[in-house]
Amino acid sequence: MHHILNLTDLFTSLWRGTLYAEGADDKTTWDFAVFRDANIWKSHGAAVARATPYFPGSFDRPPRNPAEKINSGYKAWEFLLWFFVLGPGHFRACLPKKYWQHFCQLVFAIRIIQQRTVTHEQLIEAHKALIQFCDDFELLYYQRAPERIHFVRQSIHQLIHLSPESLRMGPLWAYTQWTMERFIGDLGAEICQPSNPFANLSQRNVLCAQINALKAMLPDLEKKEAVPRGSYDVGEGYRLLAAHDSVHRPLRDVEFQALVAFLEKEGENVAGVTVTTLKTDRWARVQLPNGQIARSAWKENRKALENLRISRMIKVDHVFGEVRFFFRLQIHGKVRVLALVSTYSDIDKTLYEESFRTLAVCSYRGDEGLTIVDVQSIESVVSMQPLPMTREEAAVENAHKQYGNRWFVGERPGLDIALFMSVVARDDMDGELGDVVES
Repeated sequence: MHHILNLTDLFTSLWRGTLYAEGADDKTTWDFAVFRDANIWKSHGAAVARATPYFPGSFDRPPRNPAEKINSGYKAWEFLLWFFVLGPGHFRACLPKKYWQHFCQLVFAIRIIQQRTVTHEQLIEAHKALIQFCDDFELLYYQRAPERIHFVRQSIHQLIHLSPESLRMGPLWAYTQWTMERFIGDLGAEICQPSNPFANLSQRNVLCAQINALKAMLPDLEKKEAVPRGSYDVGEGYRLLAAHDSVHRPLRDVEFQALVAFLEKEGENVAGVTVTTLKTDRWARVQLPNGQIARSAWKENRKALENLRISRMIKVDHVFGEVRFFFRLQIHGKVRVLALVSTYSDIDKTLYEESFRTLAVCSYRGDEGLTIVDVQSIESVVSMQPLPMTREEAAVENAHKQYGNRWFVGERPGLDIALFMSVVARDDMDGELGDVVES
């Protein structure tokens, strides 16, 4: 946690040119200090603020405009999302290419290090990337000049120890500061005797330990979460949630063709099946085993973008798509829960490799990408962010037509670690938690 804050503080100081110039060093030679230009800094900050609607609610607090709020209690989580989720896409439009690629090396390694489960091969790969990152930092920023020695902070040197320490001590999430900070917050909220807070806090700790011990010995003491009214248990941790249709409805032609193709693939006899005979009951949301809630375009498209936290973008076996709606259908005598999904195009391999596999850019295909997927194949809810254009791209004739339909993937940092938490993603944005039906 604090290491992340130290890294983001260093790079924002470098890129904004707020570090002091020692001796003969001249800030006008700092080609990396792109945010010294107030217009570029404000434009970047506004772009970060515009990203908010594209972050699902399960991503928690989205980053605010750093150009306005970076000195106003900017949270560690905001820095994390700004740098390690939005960074590869947004800094590409601001930084010179060599600095952007250098930054992407850091993102690549940090994303590996933050995983709950990490293989030995991945740690080796991350270690190599971090060593190269530190070496390149000296060449690009420090330039081995004595007057720039203050650029090389402990947070840079510490990077080369992350992978070896993960091998020696285990994954970093097991002893990160996030856990302690969360526990401190929980205990602080439990203090009920301001006149004698420390004695009260000690007693609260004793009670917490006793309750945890009892629950470990007698698991039935743990209260089970209430099942949402009107929901449908899919199995394996998946659950359909309201709103849903009260009657079965016909599909549009393109939706019908996608469903027929799926049924043929499943070995169903589709002879005589028509648009009027094949109907479905739409559902708005699905709760995933990881606690996230996937929503659908059916409901989200009814709201203005500024009032949304888009949660209908999903990941299915390394393919990304937009959920149109969920539905139930009987196949081979068994009720299956499916999703109508508009899949994005394949990722841009050039950008993917240039960014050290941190920037996955796709195009939205609309009805052309319609397909049917089994709900239990949905891995997670992701953020699909519009990719800002570089200056060179923006200068091209008809730039919006050529570069306007590009979206990059953002996955929630530490999502697999969130499985340890007992909370479910907050999803009460439009009052759909009850038994809501539409006729």
